[in-house]
Amino acid sequence: MPYVLFFIVFMAFYWLWTYIEAIDEKASVSRLNTITQQLTSNLEVFSADRLRALTQLRQSIDGVYQDDQQAQLQLAQILLNALPGIGEISLIDNQNQVIWSTSGSIYSDSPPFDTASMEREYQTAKPAITTLTKGYYLPDSTELWLVIYSKTANTSSFLIAEFELPKILGAFLIDLDVQNLAYALRDQNDFLTYRTSLNFLPLTVSGNINFAGRSWQLTIWSSLASKEWRGFFLLISFIVSVAIAYLAHIARKNKNKQKLSDKKYQRLIENIENSFFYSKTLSGHFNFLSESVLKVTGYTQSEFKEYFTVFSKPYEYGVLDISESFKHSTSSKRYLMQVECKNATLKIIEFQEKNIKNSHSDIISIEGIARDITSEIQFQTKINYQADHDQLTGLYNRYAFNRLLAKLQDIEATFCYIDLDKFKAVNDSCGHHAGDKLLKSVASILSLSAQKDDILARVGGDEFTLIMREVDPNIVKQRLTTLIRAIGDIRFTWEDKVFSIGASIGAISFKAGQVDTQTLVQAADFFCYTAKSKGSNRFHIGSLGDMLDLNQISNELSISELLRKAIKDNLFELYFQLIQPLNAAEGLYYEVLLRLKDHQGQPISPAIFIPVAERFGLMLEIDRWVFDHTLLFLAANPTHQAQLNRCSINLSGQSVGDTDLLAHIIDGLKLHNISPEKICFEITETSVVANLAVASSFITKLRHLGCFFALDDFGSGMCSFSYLKNLPVDYVKIDGVFVKHIAQDKADLAMVKAIHEIVTSLGKKTVAEFVSDHETSDIIQALGIHYGQGFHYAKPEPLKFFIDK
Repeated sequence: MPYVLFFIVFMAFYWLWTYIEAIDEKASVSRLNTITQQLTSNLEVFSADRLRALTQLRQSIDGVYQDDQQAQLQLAQILLNALPGIGEISLIDNQNQVIWSTSGSIYSDSPPFDTASMEREYQTAKPAITTLTKGYYLPDSTELWLVIYSKTANTSSFLIAEFELPKILGAFLIDLDVQNLAYALRDQNDFLTYRTSLNFLPLTVSGNINFAGRSWQLTIWSSLASKEWRGFFLLISFIVSVAIAYLAHIARKNKNKQKLSDKKYQRLIENIENSFFYSKTLSGHFNFLSESVLKVTGYTQSEFKEYFTVFSKPYEYGVLDISESFKHSTSSKRYLMQVECKNATLKIIEFQEKNIKNSHSDIISIEGIARDITSEIQFQTKINYQADHDQLTGLYNRYAFNRLLAKLQDIEATFCYIDLDKFKAVNDSCGHHAGDKLLKSVASILSLSAQKDDILARVGGDEFTLIMREVDPNIVKQRLTTLIRAIGDIRFTWEDKVFSIGASIGAISFKAGQVDTQTLVQAADFFCYTAKSKGSNRFHIGSLGDMLDLNQISNELSISELLRKAIKDNLFELYFQLIQPLNAAEGLYYEVLLRLKDHQGQPISPAIFIPVAERFGLMLEIDRWVFDHTLLFLAANPTHQAQLNRCSINLSGQSVGDTDLLAHIIDGLKLHNISPEKICFEITETSVVANLAVASSFITKLRHLGCFFALDDFGSGMCSFSYLKNLPVDYVKIDGVFVKHIAQDKADLAMVKAIHEIVTSLGKKTVAEFVSDHETSDIIQALGIHYGQGFHYAKPEPLKFFIDK
């Protein structure tokens, strides 16, 4: 009986022990499968995230910062700090030489990479490849590098990033029990990383991971807790009750241990910064959220589940149709959402999720990770903005404008080229800081006048372009008139100086896609010069047909070549315009003007060839030509010279202060025996203000000789008053912009009156320009102006008129 009982008890215990061991093994296998699946998902998400970030860095290196290695390295360092798990980023060429590295020059000879092999591997057109090297500090270790290759017409290079895989796995497994768990991550030939602390671990689970562009095998080993139970076998054979209690105790212990493991893993995933984990039903409803959702959005798990559709909306790519897209794909899905957090701030959150299948390959749920990428979006937005906008004014730059213009399709619009008048006077007299402030003011006015669909850009120093979605001539004229007035009303103050400026605008209507960009810009630029030739603060609307004259000249000879030929072969022609005394009888007084014709005998406006001469540095030679030929004319016509009281000759800013020209003028007057009192030199405010000391010396020497000086276009910049008191000039010519509307504009009348009173108080005489009618002549005569000049008195005529007459 005891033996029978012993046998019965023994068999009962043996059956119980076998049953419990089977349960333990099943539970351990399930746990290992869960850990393997979680590690697989996390590593795949980690790999895709880093690959996308490094690909964006590669694009920036090949794009905006192609020639700026310092900016490339700074971008790499920012990426390194923002994304944990990357230990180093380097750029090497196809000769295996380091171009730059975030860790400095760490290689004693050359990087341990086979660049030729990597370049051959790229022939398969992969977005990225990986390569393995022996550890630099630990020769027995293996390091994983992600390689992104780029090849241009002249060169090729490899962007290399080290994945610190032991640290990555350590972050996921830091709280797991090291006594009964080992793992290894390897491909066919190499161990990428491993941990084996036990010589014999009976349980093994493996899984494939698509990580860093390769397929890896993850293997996890674990021991069986039931091995510890064998020592109790003999005790349980004697006391069944003790055996049952003991088995119950073991069961509870295993259960608690599983809960503890789950809690540790939960803490692990909660510590990933700016991210939270979730799962969804196939209908798209959240059924699980990690606690870190509170840290990212400010909402509790229940609030986020219930109100997600209320406080979020698609950003950029929109929301995918989760229920349909996941039924037909096994790959990860990515989309962005703009989420209004509980504190009312807006965040851009990236959702990357994957479908989970059961053993029958049916989709049972959706799991994913959400990450706050607001700072990354803001950083990229800032880079894009800087690439497309002028840093001073905030308007589009030339590059962005040309790109937007080229993208226009099937619309009718008007292209406007805007060039500021008298901006150079501000820059020359007050410096670039003042010029920059003025440009900002003009840009602000242009922005306020622009409509929603207009495209506005700064394309040069003081040049702007505007595309108006209007072609109706009346609307275009109305808008341009408003714009011209707004710019003309600017009174720019800098220290004790006040300036008035203007703008010349050339406009042409076009249909997108029918005119190339270069032709359009050239046409608008030409019409801008046409407007400038009519005077300050004007616009000219033209068509492509109006470009024929300019194209005809350009096809035979550029304007600069024509000017050089005119100087050499005496192709210029001297004209004159009378300057009429208003309050006293005097002798003949006129201003010498310059005219030029092309080879077909068609006149070229001075508003076109004078700016070209200034740009090509020809004004000094032209001024010398005008002076020489004026003296030759006077010397050849003594009768006319005897009748002449005074003739005015213009000097440009390039000539005022030139010592060689000063000597040439003195010698010329002596050579031709021309009385210096008959010569008056006209200079502009700009030429004086640019270098006051040199200009004053130049003027003083010629005045001592007997010559007279006139200050031309006075009043265009109110800084003139601060210089006029000590400036040795005899005449002041009031800018025609104030004179021509004096009969209609009380402000212009007051301005002319004030200028005249100040000038006469300094012992100088005044000349009113642009007098076009009898009413204007009567007004300026009543004010006491000494001289008048304009079409009312006489139009410009050839100087040889005096001989013919």
